Amino acid sequence: MFLSTDFILHQSVASESLSVDTFSYKNDVYVAISAPSTESCMIFQWDHIEMNFRTYDNITGQSIVGCKSVIMENEVFVIVAQLFGGSHIYKFDDEQSRFKEKGPYKLLNIHTFIVFTHKLERGQDVS
Repeated sequence: MFLSTDFILHQSVASESLSVDTFSYKNDVYVAISAPSTESCMIFQWDHIEMNFRTYDNITGQSIVGCKSVIMENEVFVIVAQLFGGSHIYKFDDEQSRFKEKGPYKLLNIHTFIVFTHKLERGQDVS
């Protein structure tokens, strides 16, 4: 008996991307995809009935190169790294079921983005 280890295409997104990040929140699975050509961070949610990812939210920006999720104390943040205009943190708003920009944080460059997410993931104070 021969077992294949090849992956089979399940679903495609009609946009080029630089990064993909997955996260779970309230028993749902999400994917955040940075798409610089559409200047967006696309958020998809797993549909348990249709068995595929559906569009959930779209965070727009300028030259987005990364979308990184961070879950802390039952809250979800998406950090959107941009080449220009600073990078921004968005917090999930349960009442509106979408991500809203969370101030006053503005990240200045990719290095700051990496240090910031590393500290958040380790539970360190970010000031």
